[in-house]
Amino acid sequence: MKIVRLLLGLSLVFSLLPLSANASEEKGSEYYYAEDIWDSWAYDEIDDFLSANIIDGYVKYDSEGYPIVNVNPESNITRAQFTKIIVNAMNLKLNGSGQTFSDVKSTDPLYPYIQIASSHGIIKGRDGRFDPNQKINREQMAVMIHRAFKSTVSFEASEKTFTDVPAGYWAEKEINEAAASGIIKGYGDIFKPRNLATRAQGIVMIHRALRQETTHMPNENDMLSVVNDHFDQERQLFSAKNFDALSSLYNQNGTGYYKAISLENVQYMEEAESYGDAIEIEPVGNFTVSIETINNRYAEVYVEGLEYKESYYSAGSEEYSDVMDYSGFYSLKLDDSGEWKIYNYRSAE
Repeated sequence: MKIVRLLLGLSLVFSLLPLSANASEEKGSEYYYAEDIWDSWAYDEIDDFLSANIIDGYVKYDSEGYPIVNVNPESNITRAQFTKIIVNAMNLKLNGSGQTFSDVKSTDPLYPYIQIASSHGIIKGRDGRFDPNQKINREQMAVMIHRAFKSTVSFEASEKTFTDVPAGYWAEKEINEAAASGIIKGYGDIFKPRNLATRAQGIVMIHRALRQETTHMPNENDMLSVVNDHFDQERQLFSAKNFDALSSLYNQNGTGYYKAISLENVQYMEEAESYGDAIEIEPVGNFTVSIETINNRYAEVYVEGLEYKESYYSAGSEEYSDVMDYSGFYSLKLDDSGEWKIYNYRSAE
């Protein structure tokens, strides 16, 4: 479950102040909460992709202008939409020139993603067409995932076969090898290759594949150094109430949900003090960082002992004081420049 990482203990105090909604012109943290995924079987994977800006969800606004976000996890997904998720998840760039399809215009919103995917051999189309708006089925999805990850995931021949994927079937190899790796799963001894796929199924399959990429493992010490330096600086800047430097820190080391909520919390502190109140945040003890999982592009670390004493003063009198523990699991991804960025947090509790 997504949790506000910073200043959680002061949230009741902040709710009493007339603060603005967002910390910057970028989308605020409320855009990362999808209302229709709470009971989804794919909640963890969808939430992770939302937090990392891999997917955006569908946004509508209520009468007060507040965004209502939905992902529509059980809706079908088109070939172009699935292509976009793969490109975003793998952070792919154009590799030479992409393929030209007669039914994909350069003005189409998803044209760049189709060009990128075709330049990597992930999509090929048929008879010069891609059918971007056609709903994708499970076998097409399996083939595209196999093509996308064949150089970074160890696909092996599967002893398991599906009764509805006979020998010689056009997608037999891709379906069976993706199943052997655990990226796709069937329904007992059948795969239902022609069934239309859902958004949740597509997201989960890509998520599983990403976590199996181990061909270009990053240096673990470099990644740990980034996290340790980040929280060392954060603790110093909280103590100094250096709000500008805190914002710069989150812009430099954060992305997605983590960046949005962290910048909002800095704004809350600034605006609270502008009303004549005072907030004191002091680090308590020491913290440690250890790696939970790491692969080519993504990592999760556990930060232990990240505690702050948070105090709120109004008219010179202390209204609130408590020690808050922000130990937990922090998710990171490599950005375009090869730098690790923190994009999510979940409590250990």
